[in-house]
Amino acid sequence: MRKWSNLQIEPLTEGTSTEQQTLVEITEMTDSNLPIEPLTEGTSTEQQTLVEITDDKMTEWKKAFEELVIGKLESMPGSNTPVLQLQQYNDIIAYKIACKRSGGSAMIDEENSKLKTKQWRWKTKYNLQNDTVLLYSNTDEVVSHTGRMFADLVEVYCPQKKHVHNTDEKTKQEHVKARYGRSITVECINFFLSSCPMCIDLNQAKPVPTTTRI
Repeated sequence: MRKWSNLQIEPLTEGTSTEQQTLVEITEMTDSNLPIEPLTEGTSTEQQTLVEITDDKMTEWKKAFEELVIGKLESMPGSNTPVLQLQQYNDIIAYKIACKRSGGSAMIDEENSKLKTKQWRWKTKYNLQNDTVLLYSNTDEVVSHTGRMFADLVEVYCPQKKHVHNTDEKTKQEHVKARYGRSITVECINFFLSSCPMCIDLNQAKPVPTTTRI
């Protein structure tokens, strides 16, 4: 008869079943806690989501994005676009603060018809928060503008500065819409996605398919 007297059995933790103990041991053997290796050529899209965007790339991306957005706005002067440039945003902030200091009166310039139209729109469309942030009066969505739009999109599409904007894009676009309303349009989002320098580098690094004559 085989003897087991010298076999050492590790005691179970109090309240832990044999099945639970086995699961604990298996879990501890997984590679979830292993350090993440840097990407090499041929890395999959899923692995790319682990890459952190460097400050240089972020600066390059911001510049390219803002050139696209501001260039588009300047090409359509006088249009009724919901996208605000920084100066427009500051003008509205100043107006709302002046109204607040006057006791809440509208402060409409009756002599300047263009300014009067703008002021009525500013009065009814926006609310002021902490003297620095505009909210849409009917939804309390935050109003973005060209001076902060890139940072707003990075916060949604690239949390913790990770290169993950090309994952779950539909949900992220819905989040932008829910948080910033019409102040960040779909076209602005497309400018943001298409100007990513890391994606551009990856696409340029892909081999060009060759064609053979039949």
